[in-house]
Amino acid sequence: MNVPATKIGDVLPRCEAVVKAMTIGEPGNQLGETTYAFVIAIYVNIEPDDVRSFREEINIPERFWTRSLALAESFPMRPSGKA
Repeated sequence: MNVPATKIGDVLPRCEAVVKAMTIGEPGNQLGETTYAFVIAIYVNIEPDDVRSFREEINIPERFWTRSLALAESFPMRPSGKA
C-alpha cells in the first residue's frame, strides 16, 4: 500500500502548525512513490515533532509519510492559485 503525495499534501494543511503545503512524489522501488513536502508554517521555529504528532493523530503510518519536510516562505503560484 502507498499513500500518494497528493493525499499527504491534502492533509498537511490540517496540521495547526502549517498554513500551506506542497508535495512532490518521486517514483520509488519499495513503496511505489517517495514523498517530499514543503510547508509554509505559522511560526518560524516549527519542529518535526509538531508534524509527527499530527501524523499520529490522523493515523498515517510513518512508512507512508513524507521522507522530508522543508520550510518555505512562499510558493510560486500560477494565476489559477495553484503552486
